[in-house]
Amino acid sequence: MRICGICKVEQAINPHLTFHSLPKNSDIRKQWLEIMKKKDSIKTAFVCNQHFKPEDYRDFCDRPILKNTAVPRLNIEDELNTCVESIEHDSMEVM
Repeated sequence: MRICGICKVEQAINPHLTFHSLPKNSDIRKQWLEIMKKKDSIKTAFVCNQHFKPEDYRDFCDRPILKNTAVPRLNIEDELNTCVESIEHDSMEVM
């Protein structure tokens, strides 16, 4: 199961989202980890497409593929707050 390292949304709950794994380029990877507030030692993490601009994607691809220089920039602060509120709301409904 993939979970976005920024907004904590799960792929199983939102199958229409695309999840991207950490880049191999160490400089770009470090930027992603800083945005996700994760340590450099983490080996696997994902970020959903809600955090990337359209220009972050390669042109003329059959599926969404990020450019090597893409860094998540969208919905960083607001998305965290929204997701926390949504998770708390969903938890209360279950009880």
